[in-house]
Amino acid sequence: MDRGEENILQIRPHRKRRNKKGYLAILFDNFILAFIFFLNLNIVLKKKIFSSEIKKLTLLIIIGETILN
Repeated sequence: MDRGEENILQIRPHRKRRNKKGYLAILFDNFILAFIFFLNLNIVLKKKIFSSEIKKLTLLIIIGETILN
Protein backbone atom coordinates (compact mmCIF):
# COMPACT_ATOMS: atom_id res chain seq x y z
CA MET A 1 0.00 0.00 0.00
CA ASP A 2 1.21 3.45 -0.74
CA ARG A 3 0.80 6.40 1.57
CA GLY A 4 -2.51 7.59 0.02
CA GLU A 5 -4.27 4.29 0.66
CA GLU A 6 -3.13 4.30 4.30
CA ASN A 7 -4.59 7.77 4.81
CA ILE A 8 -7.92 6.69 3.31
CA LEU A 9 -8.09 3.71 5.66
CA GLN A 10 -7.39 5.90 8.70
CA ILE A 11 -10.31 8.30 8.13
CA ARG A 12 -12.63 8.14 11.11
CA PRO A 13 -16.28 9.18 11.10
CA HIS A 14 -16.76 12.71 12.40
CA ARG A 15 -18.06 13.02 15.92
CA LYS A 16 -21.38 14.75 16.32
CA ARG A 17 -20.89 18.32 17.38
CA ARG A 18 -22.43 19.18 20.70
CA ASN A 19 -24.99 21.92 20.86
CA LYS A 20 -23.00 25.07 21.57
CA LYS A 21 -25.93 27.04 22.93
CA GLY A 22 -25.35 28.68 26.25
CA TYR A 23 -27.46 28.16 29.33
CA LEU A 24 -29.30 31.46 28.87
CA ALA A 25 -30.10 30.73 25.23
CA ILE A 26 -31.65 27.38 26.19
CA LEU A 27 -33.72 29.07 28.91
CA PHE A 28 -34.80 31.74 26.44
CA ASP A 29 -35.88 29.10 23.90
CA ASN A 30 -37.89 27.29 26.59
CA PHE A 31 -39.50 30.58 27.57
CA ILE A 32 -40.47 31.19 23.93
CA LEU A 33 -42.04 27.73 23.67
CA ALA A 34 -44.00 28.29 26.87
CA PHE A 35 -45.12 31.71 25.67
CA ILE A 36 -46.28 30.33 22.31
CA PHE A 37 -48.21 27.66 24.19
CA PHE A 38 -49.82 30.36 26.34
CA LEU A 39 -50.82 32.34 23.24
CA ASN A 40 -52.35 29.27 21.62
CA LEU A 41 -54.23 28.49 24.83
CA ASN A 42 -55.59 32.04 24.87
CA ILE A 43 -56.76 31.70 21.28
CA VAL A 44 -58.44 28.38 22.03
CA LEU A 45 -60.26 29.80 25.04
CA LYS A 46 -61.19 32.88 22.97
CA LYS A 47 -60.20 35.24 25.74
CA LYS A 48 -58.30 38.37 24.91
CA ILE A 49 -56.45 38.83 28.18
CA PHE A 50 -53.70 41.47 28.10
CA SER A 51 -53.85 41.56 24.29
CA SER A 52 -51.74 44.73 23.97
CA GLU A 53 -49.15 43.43 26.45
CA ILE A 54 -48.97 40.11 24.62
CA LYS A 55 -48.32 41.92 21.34
CA LYS A 56 -45.51 43.91 22.95
CA LEU A 57 -43.99 40.77 24.48
CA THR A 58 -44.12 38.87 21.19
CA LEU A 59 -42.30 41.74 19.47
CA LEU A 60 -39.66 41.72 22.21
CA ILE A 61 -39.26 37.95 21.89
CA ILE A 62 -38.88 38.13 18.10
CA ILE A 63 -36.28 40.89 18.44
CA GLY A 64 -34.44 38.89 21.12
CA GLU A 65 -34.41 35.77 18.95
CA THR A 66 -32.95 37.66 15.99
CA ILE A 67 -30.23 39.13 18.22
CA LEU A 68 -29.33 35.71 19.69
CA ASN A 69 -29.20 34.05 16.29
